[in-house]
Amino acid sequence: MFGTMIHYANWVSLGDKAKAKTAMGWLDAAIIVSSLTWWNIFSESFPAMTIPLNLLFLGAWYFIGARPQIHHINSDLKGRYLSRSWAKPLAASICFLLVLVSFVESPMDFASKLHDLPVEEAMNEAKSYVVGTWTYTATDYQFFVNEPLGLAKVNGWLKWVVNADGTMQMFRARPQHDNWGEGDKTTWTIKTGKYNNTGNRYYELAPKSLEFYQHIVITRDGRLEYKIDANHAVTLERGDRFPFSK
Repeated sequence: MFGTMIHYANWVSLGDKAKAKTAMGWLDAAIIVSSLTWWNIFSESFPAMTIPLNLLFLGAWYFIGARPQIHHINSDLKGRYLSRSWAKPLAASICFLLVLVSFVESPMDFASKLHDLPVEEAMNEAKSYVVGTWTYTATDYQFFVNEPLGLAKVNGWLKWVVNADGTMQMFRARPQHDNWGEGDKTTWTIKTGKYNNTGNRYYELAPKSLEFYQHIVITRDGRLEYKIDANHAVTLERGDRFPFSK
């Protein structure tokens, strides 16, 4: 967005109203793309949609909108223009970015703050926080399946879709599968408790179908730690991922 602003201001200074009008169109488009980026930055569509959209816009703007001005200044004007300081536009951009970032709460900030709230309020906040899609696609999760020679323990991936209406789908797939499959439907709630060894309070996502000895705890860095048993846990991160090869 910063580049489109500078190029618009340049055409205005050069007195070319037609090109300034075109540059304003690029500036409007940049504002829309930037707004979509900040809207999606912590959502499940990031980076699947946001990164390609920004790269596509940047490439289109540079080759269609920016290069003509660069060519005009370098080839046509050949130095016959007043070069102005970059101090003011850079300072304004930095201030704008700092203000914008100050309004964005990261998952880590939220999860850490969760433990400082009164329990009832924290339960409500946690209920809103876990809604979304969570996935695990590393190599440490294993589960049992029926093989021709009997029960076997295999590596797998996890995906949970937590809905605001209290329902969720739990997917479990092996790396050699083609997709996540249909998944198992269940209901969920938020529970809280304290660790036996430290006394620290925790908040957990509690699907109805989960085994009584298993827990899904909201960690202080904003992830979901799936405690499979006393010695084994894996961590799911927010976002929908499709790790399967074609």
